[in-house]
Amino acid sequence: MAEIPQRTLFGDGKNPTREFVRRYAFFGAIVVMAAVKLDDVDSLWQLWTDPDVRRFLWDDRTVTREEAAVMVADWLSVRRQGLGLWTLHAGAPVASGAAPDRTLQGCAGLMPVTTAAAFDGRIGGLVEPLVALAPRAWRRGYAQAARAALQRHAMDALGLITLAGVTDVPNDASHRMLARAGLVPLGEVPGPRYRLRTYLWHAFDAAVM
Repeated sequence: MAEIPQRTLFGDGKNPTREFVRRYAFFGAIVVMAAVKLDDVDSLWQLWTDPDVRRFLWDDRTVTREEAAVMVADWLSVRRQGLGLWTLHAGAPVASGAAPDRTLQGCAGLMPVTTAAAFDGRIGGLVEPLVALAPRAWRRGYAQAARAALQRHAMDALGLITLAGVTDVPNDASHRMLARAGLVPLGEVPGPRYRLRTYLWHAFDAAVM
């Protein structure tokens, strides 16, 4: 994985919450990650209410705009801990000179495990990386690029060596992504709507490029 052009994704050891915009490349996919802002509520709400996105992200429930605003505020509240949410946009090679595409392609975040921990206590107290993409951005490498960036940030900037992963059992695409990212399944447990599959990632057992 190559970062373009800076080494640190979300900040540095002295200030991991600096609002940097970063470009990350992963096997040809280039994704631009920007710290979420209150101004992003409407675009994120549109993403989160897409039927193909909400099916597994929100257990097929349509969240209201007010709920979306509260969730963004929650993400902003943990920024000083180096956690939070980042919007994802398509990037272009630096050499091309092309301006970044401002169309929202998805979002990626680092947040303490909440709901899933009630069903599997083994992941309680851990942080979970998550990625949600608009259907137009599927199969373009953005999910893997964003997830690898989150794992590197968790390890380098936050000093986390163990992360959790959670997916709904019917979500085969998410399972494949987590497996490629080096997460190891713990098992299956009941969930709010679908059965859940939980995972662990250990920094020293997996190579983060």
